[in-house]
Amino acid sequence: MEPATGFQQTACKMPTRLRATTTGTGINAFTPRMLDPQLSAFVALYLLCLSKRFWLGNLHGIHFWLADVIGFVIIPIALVRAFSLPLKLPFGIVSGKQRKSEKHTTGELVFYSILSTTVLYAALNLGAVFGKIAVAVFPNLLPPTYSYLASAPGKEFPTAVFVFYFAITPAVVEEYFFRGLARQQIQRVFGSNFSYVLISSLLFASIHWGGGLFPVVQTAVFGIAAALIYLHVKSLLPLMVGHFFVDVSIALSALP
Repeated sequence: MEPATGFQQTACKMPTRLRATTTGTGINAFTPRMLDPQLSAFVALYLLCLSKRFWLGNLHGIHFWLADVIGFVIIPIALVRAFSLPLKLPFGIVSGKQRKSEKHTTGELVFYSILSTTVLYAALNLGAVFGKIAVAVFPNLLPPTYSYLASAPGKEFPTAVFVFYFAITPAVVEEYFFRGLARQQIQRVFGSNFSYVLISSLLFASIHWGGGLFPVVQTAVFGIAAALIYLHVKSLLPLMVGHFFVDVSIALSALP
């Protein structure tokens, strides 16, 4: 048996994960390990939401809503497909190894949906109080640049369709990515429920910066409540239902 060379001795001391990236020759010998697919999808959607003021802010009417459909319906679906994201995540089922005790009955889901709607609506109103205080203290900190409701279609567009779209899109997309995927990724890195509640709520609030300081503060409180509910319920479905009805109330109260 020939004695190991210096490189072979060094390679033997490397962790398996690092050693796997140093096989081959040339530039491919040190190819970096790919990002986790779920993290990649979350980062992509977060950056899309964070930049929406720039590609939605100057659009009006049908152009605004076409861009919104592409950004918050088509692209999220494409991310789910491209990165093979878990479609069972909203139901609290991440893998086939999940114990039966972790799955909810229909009655439990109905109860948690009603509870989520009530808590989220209360959190939205509490967030509005803090939002008004923040704007009063820092009136020029983050002026609004655009508004979804200000771009609502006129009478020629069915009100019911607009309200449904306005409510269902964030209910599904935001809860799936900012509560579901965010929990998996944040807890994987930081390993605590507190870090998940804090970081996910701040990330969720930051994507609303285009509406000004008020919605940022309001959605931060909303995000904290939603994250706490998810930690207890362990299912996104009640959160999606609660988020939907809260946004329905917002749309109906804003329409003439």
